[in-house]
Amino acid sequence: DFMQDEHKFNTLCKICQDVLGGVVEGEIVLDGPHGSKGKAILSDCLAILASKSIKLKAIRGNADREIDDEKVARLEEAKGKILSKLVK
Repeated sequence: DFMQDEHKFNTLCKICQDVLGGVVEGEIVLDGPHGSKGKAILSDCLAILASKSIKLKAIRGNADREIDDEKVARLEEAKGKILSKLVK
């Protein structure tokens, strides 16, 4: 692994807030004349989130680090927004 868990977690939070949140809030457009760019960004984002390389060691079984509750709350908020947008 090239990144520490803290850096991976911060990257995950940033992706969820900026990209997934941007899709939910309409800042990243998935349809219309610029939709292909938005879809490409979203596709790259989802590929990163699904990558084994970005998974935290703590989640993979080495739970020796405590993750900041505020960051977890931000991540959960972003996930909630994207899920509610997908359901609509």
